[in-house]
Amino acid sequence: MGYDPKSRVGVVVPSNIASAADPDDIGRHLIDSGYPLQKVQPLREHTEVSVNTKVFDNYVGSYQLSPNVVLVISHEGDQLFGQLTGRPKVPMFPEGEGKFFLRAVDAQVAFTAGPQGKARQATLHQNGLDMPAKRVEEAEIAAAAAALAKRVKDQTAALGSEAALRRNIEDLRLGQPKYELMGAGLAEITRQQLPQLKALVVQLGAVVSVTFKGVGPGGADIYNVKSENGSTEWRIILEADGKVASLGFRPI
Repeated sequence: MGYDPKSRVGVVVPSNIASAADPDDIGRHLIDSGYPLQKVQPLREHTEVSVNTKVFDNYVGSYQLSPNVVLVISHEGDQLFGQLTGRPKVPMFPEGEGKFFLRAVDAQVAFTAGPQGKARQATLHQNGLDMPAKRVEEAEIAAAAAALAKRVKDQTAALGSEAALRRNIEDLRLGQPKYELMGAGLAEITRQQLPQLKALVVQLGAVVSVTFKGVGPGGADIYNVKSENGSTEWRIILEADGKVASLGFRPI
């Protein structure tokens, strides 16, 4: 749902499918025809095939999608399951060697084999995005969880998050994002949505001030950004190497 108080026009967009932009671009386009629509690929049908379920053990493990999101793969009987942090466990169905699809949502997972056939990486394909995740050990996950819990408790911003936020806002305004400073998933979604993102940031105008508000439960640093033509709340998550893993904003 959206409403433009200046033109006194409101819009509601029902949706039965998710895309990288959800239905936001449709709603904004209905209010302002100059706002660009995102190109969305049609759904592809997936067919389950018979495979030797003994190889499922090669895929079992944990895969780090982002600093605070892990994909856990488990094997029970003849069925492989996948579970994202904070989400329910769902069955996965083979459609080829090392390739699986989900029926609960429109998503697929492909595994990259390492030594002795054991998977070293899983790539989640969802909402038009390919999101690679390397295999991690339980000790790494526990250490990351402890560090996150401390940051949330202390409400301490991640080192470099404000600078990264300011840089990304300016890069979006210019339409020249530095993809090499983003995680793979964020870089891909930014490429897809760049016309829409640039239009929004340009409309807001120059940044006047940036104020740190705290750390969200998921580990995102929250900032209020005052611009010439409005105020927004931004949430940013950095990877261990300083790259931006996640970035989003909403008007306030």
